[in-house]
Amino acid sequence: MKIRVFTLVLLFTVIPTASYCEEKCSSIVKDDILQCINENYIKSDEQLNQVYQNIKTNMSHNNYIKLRNIQRVWLKTILPSCDLYKQQAYGEESEIYEAMCRKQQLDERLRELKLTQNYKKIR
Repeated sequence: MKIRVFTLVLLFTVIPTASYCEEKCSSIVKDDILQCINENYIKSDEQLNQVYQNIKTNMSHNNYIKLRNIQRVWLKTILPSCDLYKQQAYGEESEIYEAMCRKQQLDERLRELKLTQNYKKIR
């Protein structure tokens, strides 16, 4: 019982689902939370792809090859690191933790690429 209460407290304090979801996604139902995170993941992924394409078109071929290689490493290592949540004893909330991890990783990469894009505009 204590573990279940602790998990719920952790879920609503340390990992604020509302910060990654639109207002309509503030449900406490697991399937609603997952749907919300996944919908927002798709939006962020589309943004990331758009930013990546913008950077790619304004970059020399050699720099593009470097960026592409970095992006491939990111795809192979960072996102799979969220699989940790599947392997741990997080109970039914493990899917939420995994989805949020993927969303956070994607948002961080999007932020990095936007910085790269803005840097290229300044130069």
